[in-house]
Amino acid sequence: MATAIRTRRSGLERRHEAAHVLLVDGSEDSLEMYAEWCRHVGLVALTATEPAVALMHARDHQPQVVVSDVRIRRGFDGLELLEQLRCDPLTADIPRLVLTGFISAAARELAELSGCQSFLLKPCAPERLVDEIASALRRSRATARFPLATRSPHSPDRIRHA
Repeated sequence: MATAIRTRRSGLERRHEAAHVLLVDGSEDSLEMYAEWCRHVGLVALTATEPAVALMHARDHQPQVVVSDVRIRRGFDGLELLEQLRCDPLTADIPRLVLTGFISAAARELAELSGCQSFLLKPCAPERLVDEIASALRRSRATARFPLATRSPHSPDRIRHA
């Protein structure tokens, strides 16, 4: 008779395996609500209300996804943060999502140009945000397994030699 062996993993082990998400928003209430929902579904939520702190967290902790509002603080907005993440070799491969109440075609276009995978409008149900995070994680893991899939057919390492 076969018996199933169950192993108990500590909370620390489960936390190590969980995806880390960096949430950036100038509104602490909004930030905490989304962070709590992320934790509720098993994600590890890192938070920042300042873009400079978010940039430091992204470099230091290497989250699997970054979610940012467009308008965070005067002088340095979420789109600038996302562009800096895109241009930094340490953070360039981290999927980026926008979650904002700022409705602007220009903001959406800038987000797309900086490589954002989703542009979500507030109010946004936490379940919807988690769905988008999950989609970003799936796409990220797929391209990690197949790195050539994201390259141009004309890139140097795709050229065939006879």
